[in-house]
Amino acid sequence: MRKLVFGLLIIIAVSAFPFFIGVEAVNIPPVTLTASPSMLTLNARADLGMLYVTLPVAEVYADGSYYINENFDANFLLNNLNVGLAIRPKLPLIPLYVRVAADLPLLNFITTQTFSTLDLKLGLGFKLLFFAVEGGMVARFDSSMNIDFGNIFYFAVGGAL
Repeated sequence: MRKLVFGLLIIIAVSAFPFFIGVEAVNIPPVTLTASPSMLTLNARADLGMLYVTLPVAEVYADGSYYINENFDANFLLNNLNVGLAIRPKLPLIPLYVRVAADLPLLNFITTQTFSTLDLKLGLGFKLLFFAVEGGMVARFDSSMNIDFGNIFYFAVGGAL
């Protein structure tokens, strides 16, 4: 009985927050996993309320080849785990929402006191039952505060509540 009550409390706590678990594709990688530049970076993304994390897991190249990262050690997580904040106001009476987000490699920022990239994302999403699709533009700032806007896009697909 105790396990049932504990499980019910977990479900209630999780369902109180809007969440998204899925894959996000960005047409320019935050940090390349291999030496050659990629055409598309695939990130695992998990949102819980306003907080979200992304981690690059694969790259797809222009010639159709791909690289899947299999080494998720502490150094990789330190340099590549992006943590961010997002606001997702829903539009009334329709299953569309707007997403405004910002993320950076937080663990690397804490240890080095500098950031390699800061991404600001503006997107539009469609949610139907437990499935969500969203896409938008990314404004990327580098460590010297140069901005790249209009060249980077993202697309995400996954389960949402």
